[in-house]
Amino acid sequence: MQLANLKISARLALLGAFFFLALLIVGLRGWSALDAASARSAHAMQRSVALTEAIDTARSAQVEFKIQVQEWKNILLRGGDAAAFQRYREAFVASGAQTRKELKQLQALMTGLQLDAAAVERAVQAHDALGVAYLAALQQYDGARAGSAQAVDAQVKGMDREPTRQIDAIVAAIGKQSHSLMTQMTEQDEAAHHSATLAMLLTVLVTLLIGSVTVWWLVRSITRPLSAAVGIARQVAAGDLRAVVADSGRNEIGDLLRALKTMSATWPASSGACATAPRRLPRRRAKLPAATWTCPRAPKSRPVRWNRRPPR
Repeated sequence: MQLANLKISARLALLGAFFFLALLIVGLRGWSALDAASARSAHAMQRSVALTEAIDTARSAQVEFKIQVQEWKNILLRGGDAAAFQRYREAFVASGAQTRKELKQLQALMTGLQLDAAAVERAVQAHDALGVAYLAALQQYDGARAGSAQAVDAQVKGMDREPTRQIDAIVAAIGKQSHSLMTQMTEQDEAAHHSATLAMLLTVLVTLLIGSVTVWWLVRSITRPLSAAVGIARQVAAGDLRAVVADSGRNEIGDLLRALKTMSATWPASSGACATAPRRLPRRRAKLPAATWTCPRAPKSRPVRWNRRPPR
């Protein structure tokens, strides 16, 4: 079906359907932007929680290693009797196991955050070597012998410095990486928000542009032939039957123009019949009802009109 043949009601329905479709497109675009923003927020929250957990785990490992070193000192200073020696030794081993466990947890968290976990692995290896060396040195400890503690401590002197330095460096590095990641996530969120805003604005502008063109076309397709029909009707009303009536499609306006064309084509014949009517009427006036009809000559500026003479 050609667009020119669409009825006015169909064109108005088409206009309404277009705006409903535009509203649907804008709504879906907005919903998509909100859904993407929600997904980004959820992802950022997960990373933030993981970063916080990594920082807490690193600091906990740092504290636990210091406790382990303190338990080593308790063995040498207060482990003179067998019961105290065993208690402090078990505490030293337990602190070492807890430190290693937390370092491994930290390594897994950093891997999940896509951060470099090589430093944590080196710290674990250094801590394992320290534990082996400390326990081997304790084999030579004798609480009853004077100077035994100093001799044992001399064998492992300074070994805790490297694990301590590595763990402290890990804590500082995670804090710095956490700040960098938070800044990066904030920048990504702002960039995504800016992109979504531009996309939404572009969608609205394109919709408005297409809608404006559609409204202009529909208004023009209705008012232009309607104005032509009004002009032709005025010409015919003024007695000018030379108006050219163009076909305007199979719609309401086209029907109106065709009706005007038919009227302008049949009007001369009607005027001729009206002109000969007075010559025939006198012979039959007796047979007519009381009301008789006359057909005066119409001026060019006025349409032909039948006038009814009131009865005498």
